[in-house]
Amino acid sequence: MGIVSSPTGNGYVLLAADGATYGFGDAPSAGSVKVNQNAVAIIPAPNGSGYSIILSNGQVIGFNGGPSSSALGSNTTGHGAPIVGGTAVS
Repeated sequence: MGIVSSPTGNGYVLLAADGATYGFGDAPSAGSVKVNQNAVAIIPAPNGSGYSIILSNGQVIGFNGGPSSSALGSNTTGHGAPIVGGTAVS
């Protein structure tokens, strides 16, 4: 469901819909989630060493410096549709 590269560009972490992560090259998997929601996006942490996983209910779970948030909780987009993606902004 998503991919994030390592700070060096010599590796990446893949995110599966079930929340499992798989590290390749010099990007080790920092953690996975096992929940009842689909994982829809993976976003690199500002520190470059971790990432955040976004779930279809809007929850954000951080690993190794990735921000976390339950601000949306079990809410979706306000009209009953699940979250389907995410992006990092600076």
